[in-house]
Amino acid sequence: MQRIGLPFILVTALVLIGACGSSQERQQAQDQPSTATNVAATWHLGFEDVSEGDLPPGWIVTETNSAGTPATWRVQSRTDAPEGRKVLTLVATENSGSTYNLFLSKKTFPADLKLRVDLHANTGEEDQGGGLVWRAQDHDNYQIVRWNPLEDNLRVYKVVDGHRSQLASVILEADPKTWHVLEVTARGDAITIRFDGKQVLAAEDDTFRRGGRIGFWTKADAATSFDDLTVEGGRH
Repeated sequence: MQRIGLPFILVTALVLIGACGSSQERQQAQDQPSTATNVAATWHLGFEDVSEGDLPPGWIVTETNSAGTPATWRVQSRTDAPEGRKVLTLVATENSGSTYNLFLSKKTFPADLKLRVDLHANTGEEDQGGGLVWRAQDHDNYQIVRWNPLEDNLRVYKVVDGHRSQLASVILEADPKTWHVLEVTARGDAITIRFDGKQVLAAEDDTFRRGGRIGFWTKADAATSFDDLTVEGGRH
């Protein structure tokens, strides 16, 4: 009978154990939920290719706490547009009080993302200005940051079942006759806001953990223009 040396037995055992361990690790990995994050990407919305008076495809006009008089949104030409010649504008609204005007994407985006937009406060006696919406599950549930030049402040809110709750606020004096840049970065529960390139506000909120729609927002009779929306984080 041929004798098998001890070193050969030990090596064979180690190989078998390693193979078994690798198989178990692969099975465990398959059983666990994936922790991979969305691949970083940049997505841009401009309005130069949209006919004046129309709306870009893939977006809807809606409202929170609708009073039955939806606002009118249109792409229009402006000589002072930050990029090109055309912008998106809420051109008319009869709303007031706690009715919020929304222009939402049909597509959903990841929960963790960065939004940037140029905005211009046009008119409004009750309210002015506006802002950005993200993680919107529908027209009644989302997170939002808005600038209001009538109140000289910038605030972050969550809207749950149509009810708005303030998360953070800062005094902010900015010329309503010029364009400004609003940015929001959402990472987990953390929200960071920049205005004209400067970080001005931070908040935390764990209400919405999933991704959702993004969009533009104004309150009541605030008529506002938006341009050059950039999203970092990609789409679902």
